[in-house]
Amino acid sequence: MEEEGSSPRISTVYDHPDCRTAVCHRRAFGVWLRGSIYHFRVRVPHDLRSAFGRTHLSRSLRTDSLTVANRLAARCALEAAASFDRARQTSTPALLGEVAPTARTQVTFGELCNRYLDDPTADRTNKSTHA
Repeated sequence: MEEEGSSPRISTVYDHPDCRTAVCHRRAFGVWLRGSIYHFRVRVPHDLRSAFGRTHLSRSLRTDSLTVANRLAARCALEAAASFDRARQTSTPALLGEVAPTARTQVTFGELCNRYLDDPTADRTNKSTHA
């Protein structure tokens, strides 16, 4: 079990009589495992601590997948940097918001086919337009 503050490298070695493979999984900057859920945590720059009223910003990434956590952490790092820039320009800083998955609209197969066939920029053969 990995504890908070431990090394960010998790190694797994697979031994087989014919080969030896090492798989390394690295956590992105600011990714911390708390229990079984990954969190993003970043230190607030010293000149902004009085404006934010804290030394660190953190947020749950709401995932137990390291791959997803690394992807979400990249977004969080950009938001944190933007928040720090805004705080330097204004007097009211904005804390990190919640992680929200990208909204996807539900499209039926029929609608997808219609969008494909109605696309005026694509060339169609007689076979593809015959539905």
